[in-house]
Amino acid sequence: MLFRSRHHPSFRLALPGAKRSQSRGSVNTVSQDPARIQPQIHQARAQGQPLREAELRAQLAEVHSQAKQWREAAQELHWAAQLALQKGAMALHAEYLFEKGERLTHAPELAASAARALRKAGAAAKVSGKLPLALTAAQALVTLEVEQQAWDRAASATGEVIELLDSLGRRAELCDALEKRASYLHRMDRETPSELSREGALRDMGRAVALAELQDDLRRSVELRLMRRILRDFVWEEGAPISALHGELELDHDADPFADESIGQAMAALQAGMSETGARHATAARDAALDSADPLRYMLASLLLAEAAELAGDQPSALSALLSCKATLEKSQGKKAGQPIRLVLDALRHRWGDAAMADAIQAYSDQLQ
Repeated sequence: MLFRSRHHPSFRLALPGAKRSQSRGSVNTVSQDPARIQPQIHQARAQGQPLREAELRAQLAEVHSQAKQWREAAQELHWAAQLALQKGAMALHAEYLFEKGERLTHAPELAASAARALRKAGAAAKVSGKLPLALTAAQALVTLEVEQQAWDRAASATGEVIELLDSLGRRAELCDALEKRASYLHRMDRETPSELSREGALRDMGRAVALAELQDDLRRSVELRLMRRILRDFVWEEGAPISALHGELELDHDADPFADESIGQAMAALQAGMSETGARHATAARDAALDSADPLRYMLASLLLAEAAELAGDQPSALSALLSCKATLEKSQGKKAGQPIRLVLDALRHRWGDAAMADAIQAYSDQLQ
């Protein structure tokens, strides 16, 4: 693999009396047999033991989950949550609600019900002081809304994630959440252009940059600055080119991609309008980034190479630099890594027009043959 991917571990809650549905075969014999759980539920109810009944219903929900009976599992967890609420066990109430919502996410036709359960779970968790659970519910809700491509609701749910991460002091994750909300606001703007969405996205990116710098994560800061410039000057306005980003930073650090001599020379040349010289230095920087397996330097160098080609009026070469970069990053880092390049390609389509873009694509395809 050319570049190393990022992995963000997730965690799941374990409910009292129930195993996770993913742990197939690990549930005990009693919980595998609904016929043996039902009498125990009736007995707990007759003896006035609501929390015991809730625990048993959670076990029954697990049996339904193993059979992929998501609606039935959610119904049992609904009753478990109500029983916990009846006893004033708010934390347990929140956990059962979360599990209800999680089960419902497995059935696309029940997405709206899943979202309601996750919202209620988050609210109950906050009331009971269980902020990590509230955060887990909010993150699950974001995932659900993204799967539905409901960008406005995804942005709203991410706002809750941001608030909770801030309260928990988890700044590294807060930086990522701000970037994600900016991306959802951008998608909202693509569907329905709005100055508010654009301002919100740029504000989130600015805050993410500041957080990265507070953590002395200069590499992350550069990455976020690059994305902010792409949004501000490349996607929404035909403003300053990528090469002008050099003027924003005065860093002398190993993590600073602009410390790369070839990148600095490419930027200086392009700012002076010297496309051929800029392309030569950008190519050297790109080759060096490939040799050192550095995805950020590789992306920057590719963007500068495309800028040089566009400055020279060579649209097929600009397209070639961007498409090659996108393919390399997505192959080594995953689809998300190509997002900045996709934004630039969309912006170029708008800048060049559909006909010119089609011609550039055809010329690029001819070069490959």
